[in-house]
Amino acid sequence: MRLSLVSLSLGMSLGLGCSAPPTAPLKKISLDAAAGEKPSEGIDPDSKEGSEAESGKEMNTGNNPDPTLPDPDESITNPEPEPMKPVEPKHTLLFVSGGSDKIDVYKINKSTGATVLLKSNSTAGAITTFLAVNAKTSKVFGSDERGNQAIMFALDPSSGVLSEQDKLPTAGGPAHIAVDASGTQVFVANYGAGVAESYSVTGSKLKAVSKKSPGSKAHAVHLDPSGKNLFVPCLGDGLIAHFKVEAGGSGVMTEAMPQSLAVGSKGPRHMAFHPSGKFAYLMNEYEGSVQALSLSASGPSLLGGQIPSTPAPVAGNTGAEIQVHPNGKFLYSSNRGDDSIAVYSLADNGAVTFKKTVKTGGKTPRHFSLDESGTWLTVANQGSDEVTLFEVK
Repeated sequence: MRLSLVSLSLGMSLGLGCSAPPTAPLKKISLDAAAGEKPSEGIDPDSKEGSEAESGKEMNTGNNPDPTLPDPDESITNPEPEPMKPVEPKHTLLFVSGGSDKIDVYKINKSTGATVLLKSNSTAGAITTFLAVNAKTSKVFGSDERGNQAIMFALDPSSGVLSEQDKLPTAGGPAHIAVDASGTQVFVANYGAGVAESYSVTGSKLKAVSKKSPGSKAHAVHLDPSGKNLFVPCLGDGLIAHFKVEAGGSGVMTEAMPQSLAVGSKGPRHMAFHPSGKFAYLMNEYEGSVQALSLSASGPSLLGGQIPSTPAPVAGNTGAEIQVHPNGKFLYSSNRGDDSIAVYSLADNGAVTFKKTVKTGGKTPRHFSLDESGTWLTVANQGSDEVTLFEVK
């Protein structure tokens, strides 16, 4: 599978740790190549060569004339051909927010990766450090760390204009926000308060519904593919809390039995689900390791041991985001100390195999996202205040 970084689709967002200036172009670079070699096939997840070299070398970030660096127009190649896809819109939208009171909306050509800034939206002082987008309802939701609130915006997809519709207070220290497929319920993880909350959406109004205390330092809220199970990784207590919700419902959360799964003290942060709904993958922040989980009617259970995210230990490395490719064959995670994206292959039984790392071309990749087609992977580099884009082929 190939990565050549370029964007997110409508319904995807980069809401953590990036506040690129409106005039700054999105950076398109390659995710592959060892030092001194120009990749012709991009990142090949099935190749076992080059992992150590790639994890220790800088990548070309756009206009570096150094001939030892790879061509930024090269992309990453998937060794397995993708099936033909139905006709899709020619453009996708990318939402970028971070440490400033704005949300930038870019339009990206899905064929070429060419980017255009549609609109830089002011959030009137709110710091929306995480975003969730619902394409069905054309709404964007943000967790405001500064104001301790959840905010709902209406989106005009043609202009990129976001109009604030409603906002409600959260329990404190919101770190993550999610919206279900129907757009009728929103969930927030409050890292500071250790509280998970839910809200119903009716027209232009939010309504607080449920408030639960899953554990210390609740870091994220994740709905499984069925939309009936909500998982909350709690970094402080080393567990994943499990709640039942109604798909397309009003946001009511009830404790599942068992209510939580202990996953160790590595700092459970974010999760990603296999499209089959049978497996999930946990990003551990403290060491950047990945843990596979088996999902069943009786709840989640550990599947195998922890998988490292770098070929060798990297001092000060921490994990951030994790996502599964839509074809269910590959997994990606970000390394903030190594400034890289880790690539893994996934077996039919859910097992994870580390393949290699690829430099992001920036510093401290706090968040990234894949579009629904799995064609574009976009990285928010918090430390260098920029976004890099990879094409996945």
